[in-house]
Amino acid sequence: MWLKEYGVEIRIGPRFNAKCCSIVTRGGRELAWTNVVRYLGIFIMFQVLKYSLFSYHAKRFFYRSFNGIFGRVGQIASNEVIVHLVKSKCFPVLFYGLELCSLRKYQYKSINYVINSTFRKNFNTRSQETVDVCLEMFGCLKAEGTIAIRKRKFLNKYITHCTGYSLSLLRQNLNHVARMFS
Repeated sequence: MWLKEYGVEIRIGPRFNAKCCSIVTRGGRELAWTNVVRYLGIFIMFQVLKYSLFSYHAKRFFYRSFNGIFGRVGQIASNEVIVHLVKSKCFPVLFYGLELCSLRKYQYKSINYVINSTFRKNFNTRSQETVDVCLEMFGCLKAEGTIAIRKRKFLNKYITHCTGYSLSLLRQNLNHVARMFS
């Protein structure tokens, strides 16, 4: 689902699917109801009392940037150069904003599949063992590790600007991230 309109309505909470009256703009245009919002480049899907990341677009943009790099330098450059370009240009597209969300196991698997498929294409292999060795050799972590590092870095930066109750919530979240590494 690609949102092309600028004005949409969304309902969040336990009554997210209840019918509501439509809102009409001054120009007479009726605003459409949706359950997906794009905010700062991240697509968020709201359901019941939860929200989830709509990662289709992030993966799409990742593949587009990877194919752009691989299409231009895939036959000329070495594997090391391509991996460095992917780490510096494509991974930020894939991981953008994920440190703010709590992801489910299937979402981590989906992101790991994207990473593995790019290494399979780069090294022309179908073996997962080969991909795992290449990931380790080039210092690429699985999605869980990368996102945990990004989350810890974000929380450490953010914790210096918070006070009171929000500070205690951030410390709890930071402790949760720290337990992931131990």
